[in-house]
Amino acid sequence: MVEEIDCGAIIAVRSFSILDGETATSLKMRSGIYCLYLLNEILPMIIEGKELPLMQKTWGKKLYTYVDLDALTKQYGKKKT
Repeated sequence: MVEEIDCGAIIAVRSFSILDGETATSLKMRSGIYCLYLLNEILPMIIEGKELPLMQKTWGKKLYTYVDLDALTKQYGKKKT
């Protein structure tokens, strides 16, 4: 097991669009909801001792901060107008 954040194997991914008028706060909240969906899918496998799936994806080099997400959502909003 890798003990660093966002460095281990990726076992599941769910993608979703950035909504019109999205803010860093709303994006953070919606991301949290998707994390709960994933937990609901994966936790039974962990409890039952099943082997977890492994995705063919790898972590990118950049981890985004709240400030990064705020700038991203503001930039995205300008592109839509």
